[in-house]
Amino acid sequence: MRLLTALRGISGRIVALLSSLVISLPAFAGTFINFDVPGAVYTIAYGINNSGDAAGYWSDGTAAHGFLRRVDGTITSFDISRGTQPSPMAMNNSGTIAGYYFGTDNAYHGFLRNLSGGLTTINAPGAGWKNFGGTYALSINDAGQVAGFYVDNGGTEHGFFRDASGNYSTCDPPGSVNTLGLMLNQAGELVGNYYTADTLIHGFLRDAAGNITVFDAGGAGLYAWTVAINASGQISGYYYDHSSNGGHGFLRNPDGSVTSFDVQVPGYTPFPIGVQDNGDVIGSYQPYNLQVWRGFRYSAAGVATSFRDPDAAPWAVNHHGAGTFPHSVSGNGNIAGDYIDRQGVDHGFVWKPN
Repeated sequence: MRLLTALRGISGRIVALLSSLVISLPAFAGTFINFDVPGAVYTIAYGINNSGDAAGYWSDGTAAHGFLRRVDGTITSFDISRGTQPSPMAMNNSGTIAGYYFGTDNAYHGFLRNLSGGLTTINAPGAGWKNFGGTYALSINDAGQVAGFYVDNGGTEHGFFRDASGNYSTCDPPGSVNTLGLMLNQAGELVGNYYTADTLIHGFLRDAAGNITVFDAGGAGLYAWTVAINASGQISGYYYDHSSNGGHGFLRNPDGSVTSFDVQVPGYTPFPIGVQDNGDVIGSYQPYNLQVWRGFRYSAAGVATSFRDPDAAPWAVNHHGAGTFPHSVSGNGNIAGDYIDRQGVDHGFVWKPN
């Protein structure tokens, strides 16, 4: 939750700087499947796999719970006995969910949940047990490898990689003072972000052998954030250029070349959330003055299209704004997320390509 709150705060500050020109994007074809966990006051889908199974969290108004929604519509709610606030973040094609929860010891712990309901706790070596430290599992691949970050007792964040046998590696690039947001692909490559002492943020790639390559998506000195890596090693993310007060999406290819893109006009910041195996980037953007977030696809051919849940409110209804919020995309293009309705309530959705 900490990481997500920080990113939403950053996005709000960037959106406030955008220009007033609005250009509509054409829509792309697909089907929304909207759903709620029975008894939920809100439902948010976060992880999705190639079958269309989705995972996320929901609240009954008193406590938060995790859920698994199978492609046939069957929903299973779950809790973790040793803690509260389970936050599923990703799911592989075997249906194993990776996420984190807040423990009764006042620390965060990662977890894995398989289809039969079996739970495995993930505690990275060095993870703190005070000051709300702990382990945050963010990504899992079909081999059972897991990546994320942990917070030590001094409040410093470090990246971690856990192999299928349960062995851990710390993933901090040279010069890092904090490392965040590690995401895996099927080959065991991972991407993340790190802060240096000058407070700048940089991206990095760690290959399957453990070698680290650092990079700046938009050039040195720019704020940049990597979000995902696909099966072929393409990396997606976004960056902010202080000199022009503009934000841009990017796609970095395995050869190191970077394509910068905008979904409307320069200055309209796109926020990618993932990249499909075919190179299409999925994310969200907010047309200036409309306050209604939409999803977008930026294709490998360089064409931007948008999508909006038909039940999403057409105007701002609470401090989060209104609209459609994709959170993850599978390798074959299934999307999971949530939308905010006219009453300001979050509902889960799965979007499947036609």
